[in-house]
Amino acid sequence: MKRSRFTEEQIIGVLKKQEAGLNVSDLCRKHGISDATFYKWKTRYGGLEVSEALICGHRFRILAVIDDFSHKNLTLVADTSLSGGRVARELTVLVESYGKPLMIVSDSDTEFTSHAILK
Repeated sequence: MKRSRFTEEQIIGVLKKQEAGLNVSDLCRKHGISDATFYKWKTRYGGLEVSEALICGHRFRILAVIDDFSHKNLTLVADTSLSGGRVARELTVLVESYGKPLMIVSDSDTEFTSHAILK
């Protein structure tokens, strides 16, 4: 994966400038990024403060399992990394408590493509 030339603190700073009222096109031109990059950053980092985005200098990952029918948060796990094995253990606990779901919808992160999940 290509490494960004911007730190998370810088990205959040750019987003804060836009929230303060600066034009997206002007911000993108000033920082040398495309509009698509800006909106990708906004999706990933929008609404975060620098202290929320980093723990001891490390990004953190959040596993949130939401029941689409009841909109109930079934579990919320935060850590600096979430392996496929950890996700599998959390899902096993949920299946034991609530039963097996008909369908699981996930984002495109790699935790759901590991051998631990595919077993």
